[in-house]
Parts: sequence; structure tokens; C-alpha cells
Amino acid sequence: MLIQQWNVSPFISSLRRKLCREHLGLLHPDKPGDTTQNSHPLPIPNDYDWNSHQDILVQDPLSPQFWNLLSSTAQNNTQIFRDVFHSVPDDGGTHSSPNFLEMYTCAELVRTNEDYENFVTDTEVGHVADYNMPLQYVVGRLSQVRGHIVTMPLHYMEHVVLIQGGINLEVNDLTGISSEGTRLIGPEDIYT
Repeated sequence: MLIQQWNVSPFISSLRRKLCREHLGLLHPDKPGDTTQNSHPLPIPNDYDWNSHQDILVQDPLSPQFWNLLSSTAQNNTQIFRDVFHSVPDDGGTHSSPNFLEMYTCAELVRTNEDYENFVTDTEVGHVADYNMPLQYVVGRLSQVRGHIVTMPLHYMEHVVLIQGGINLEVNDLTGISSEGTRLIGPEDIYT
């Protein structure tokens, strides 16, 4: 890792690499009904394609190349889900307008209830954000999704007090929140 060689058991190394490849969409799809060496329990050993192109991409999880692949895949997937579904939670970014071919950029992140109301559409949860999107457009965008990874929205609804007064909350050193919803301690107190 980071150019240094580490001795790791082949099973653990192949498991980590295969999981990374799955999350990044680098595995070849399995065909229904296919039985491979990996379909059987021990003592039959697993088959893994060591030093293949996809394996080399995930070989070192601390390398800048891996981080670039991870980040670009997550950002691409997030943008596709944002465009097609207006997924929540979301920090904001580029979205479809009511005319799906016109794109606009949200200058503000989804930080308040008003931002949320402007971002979320009237369609049912789990449906496309705009029913006027042609099926070919939706299928084309979703076919570009790779793996399962998306970016984590770190600023979603950050300006909204979600804890209401009058609720009996237990205060502890980690939350630092009183039953009135006021902050007793902040992140700077925890990490110092």
C-alpha cells in the first residue's frame, strides 16, 4: 500500500479487491444459472483473476489512482441519480429543469426546508423526477451507473433544527444536545 509491499493472505486480498470491484462496477456480470468454482464451499478454492486490468485498479486502496477512480465513479453515479430521481438526501448540484433537456445548477445546497421544497418534485418516491422524460433518456442515463457507490451529502439540511423542544432527550457527551434542542457542546469540543 502506497508503494510498500504488504504480506496478506490471498483469500483476504481477493475478498477486499472483489468487494471494491463490485462497489465500483468493475466485475463482469454473472449469467443466471452459471456455476463457477466460486459457487462451491470449501475445500474448493475460489478463483480470482490476479493482475487483470480491473484487479490492478483496486490493488492499492491508498493510491491516488484508486482514489481518483473511487471519487469519479461516486460523483458520476450521484449526478445520474440526482438528474433522474432527485434523490434525497442531496447536497445540490446540476439538475434537470421542468424541460428535462435544459440543465441548471443549484447555487445553493439543500440546507433548509425551502431548499428542500424547491429540490423535491411532486412525483412518487422511487419514480423519475419528471414524468416527461423519455424512456430512452432515463434508460440511457441509468445505463451509465457503475457499481453501487455515490457521494455522501455532508451539508444536507444542515441549517434545519431537527430536534424540537419538549421532547425528552437524553443528553450525553457525544450528542451534547439538551431537551430544548440547544447545543451544549460542539464538534470542536469533541475533537480537541
